[in-house]
Amino acid sequence: MPSKPYIVLAAHSLCDEPGQPNGFLFSPRDTVAALAGSEYPLKVITTRRFRVSEWAPGAVPAEPAWLEVGGWLARRRIAALKPAALFVEDPQSHRMIETLRNWTGLPKAMIVRGSPDQFKGTYTDLPSELERVVKEMAAYSVIVNVSSRVAGKWKAFPELRNCAFRYIPNCGREEEGARILGMDRAALRAGLGFGPDAFVVVCVASVQRRKGQDLLVGAWSDIKRKVPAAELVLVGPVCESWGGRELLATIKAHPF
Repeated sequence: MPSKPYIVLAAHSLCDEPGQPNGFLFSPRDTVAALAGSEYPLKVITTRRFRVSEWAPGAVPAEPAWLEVGGWLARRRIAALKPAALFVEDPQSHRMIETLRNWTGLPKAMIVRGSPDQFKGTYTDLPSELERVVKEMAAYSVIVNVSSRVAGKWKAFPELRNCAFRYIPNCGREEEGARILGMDRAALRAGLGFGPDAFVVVCVASVQRRKGQDLLVGAWSDIKRKVPAAELVLVGPVCESWGGRELLATIKAHPF
């Protein structure tokens, strides 16, 4: 009897650092949980494993099979894989597996959360790797992005004209959102220290140059003149390598 088809996910980094709770780092874990919850068994090639049932309770029927990179035994097992499809978490994960074996002939999808500007070095002092990333993406039949806008930017590259593009919007924890929406609004606001007449503006995003908090802060004086009861709340971790510390200093120095 032939074995049941299975899928393989290559994910270089499955962050378990509690001090870095941003979506860009934790989204790969959600990818693992989503694929592990499908009808097909999942095998994960990675440098670090975690317990999916603890990350997404009740979402997966079974833990995936883990293939941690390193050593001849792992290489032999990876070489023997015959998956129905290969998912690759990002360009870094592609580089992790490209030397392990020949993946030609498989249906392959690469997940690319970033935009071309991020790989070009627009928001950092790092050298551009855009040309390399485009070449790597071109080897995949499907590219998965997290927004239609980002997908549109990648589609503009002629090297990617043979790729099919799909996008899965970023999302939050629906169960937690439903729980909060069910709470008493006045009590919730009071518990967070907001007065009953406060006009609360919340910006949920990691603090970095490309997120645009500087634009919001720069316009805040005008907003306050028009809406005196306005209060600004910035929610998100500070990204060290994306100008976050400098932006945080600017925010703290602003006369709110």
